[in-house]
Amino acid sequence: MNELQDDIFELLKTLRKNGILEHLVLIGSWATLGYQEYFKGVEYHPVIRTTDIDFLIPKKPSERVQIDVAKILEGEGFLEEFASDGWVTFHKPEFHVEFLYPRVGPRSGDSIKVPQLGISVRPLRHMSLLSQNVIKVSFKGITLNMPHPAAYGLHKIIISTKRKKKEKTIKDLAAAREVLSALSQKDRQVLKKLHDNLTRNEKKTVSEVLKKDSQLQDILE
Repeated sequence: MNELQDDIFELLKTLRKNGILEHLVLIGSWATLGYQEYFKGVEYHPVIRTTDIDFLIPKKPSERVQIDVAKILEGEGFLEEFASDGWVTFHKPEFHVEFLYPRVGPRSGDSIKVPQLGISVRPLRHMSLLSQNVIKVSFKGITLNMPHPAAYGLHKIIISTKRKKKEKTIKDLAAAREVLSALSQKDRQVLKKLHDNLTRNEKKTVSEVLKKDSQLQDILE
């Protein structure tokens, strides 16, 4: 896993060098590793078990931005793979990269073109919780945009109920427990505010999860 961390660190350096990283938010399981500096001095030991790294494009960059992400990643040895609905992921034997976008409205499936970055990306629901609550975190000297850990934890709770595979639900809830249990008192105030601003359905989802997960219930209450 240390070797994989090194590979991902090299990817982050490439994205930074080419002016891409500033337009991205690191989400997914690798965000838990990025929080290590944020939670410095706190009992926090994330375990990464995935070879996927996910980036959220919170909004389309300015029209002045013209970066060919696919070409840059191709130069780093990645291969493009297109989904049936048009979005693209980038693969190496050891890991793969996906770019996501907040989905608004009921329509699903269709990719969203981000011409400023030269790619078509996958739209997903519940991403606004992450895209609207972004902090800057240092990871091995690289400044990353990341969701506030309170937003990350709530998001993991919500999407855990949308998973088709039980093992992914288990991983989501484990990540939520790990991150939310490390929150400071100030962070918990942010958590309360974010929870208060959830939609009625999202609040209901969180409540139903807490009823079944005593650990999360203790952490949040």
